[in-house]
Amino acid sequence: GDLQWDLRGLKRERPQRDYTVARDGWLFYLNVCGDTVRVPKVCSEKYGEGVLRSPGYQTLSKDGETACYYMGNVNTGVWGLLDESRPEEGLKLTYSSGTKCDARTGRSLEYHFVCDPRKSDSLPTTVAGECRFMVIWETSLACPLGTHRAPGYAFWGLGLVVAYCKLQTLNPTAIISKPS
Repeated sequence: GDLQWDLRGLKRERPQRDYTVARDGWLFYLNVCGDTVRVPKVCSEKYGEGVLRSPGYQTLSKDGETACYYMGNVNTGVWGLLDESRPEEGLKLTYSSGTKCDARTGRSLEYHFVCDPRKSDSLPTTVAGECRFMVIWETSLACPLGTHRAPGYAFWGLGLVVAYCKLQTLNPTAIISKPS
């Protein structure tokens, strides 16, 4: 049969606050399957009305120095598996086309949703990388629906990966179908 994931539970909406992760003086504002709930203050002060919306921001506000970078564009979202041969391990979601790091490369944001059946109310823990940012997120929502078991059981080979992040209907559901 099909394997399905439902990540709606991770999306933040008003009046909730965005997810934040601090690293080396930087503060990252994050959301899943949508732009951040709010534009960080440092970004709205820097760009005013021209501030772009993004599913993630990399910000700095320290010792009079400020910075705000977009980590991707919500319309570029691409789903995949963490491990093609073991879909039960979890999913990844990548947003690209963020603020340029250099002439050729734009920032990107790649969520690694790691299946952990024990973590029903979890937060992103780690932001790694300098231009291609990887966010590690252990959550029960990364386990395929209906499995409720720890990773490590056998699966058939996969053909097609189809995933949804329907912003209009607020229904981000990732579906991986068995080849017919």
